[in-house]
Amino acid sequence: MIEHIINDILDEQINAFKGDNNLDNQSWAEQEFANAELGDKRRTQRLAKLAEQR
Repeated sequence: MIEHIINDILDEQINAFKGDNNLDNQSWAEQEFANAELGDKRRTQRLAKLAEQR
């Protein structure tokens, strides 16, 4: 359930952000989510990895 919600949010964010610059998926994900506070560093890394795959 939570992954579905995260995927929806990521899709919206990626589409909005990528229209304005030339970053590749990995660079964008690192920049966008590097400071996410999800309670565990592994969650932040997973979030960036999910975004990278978009």
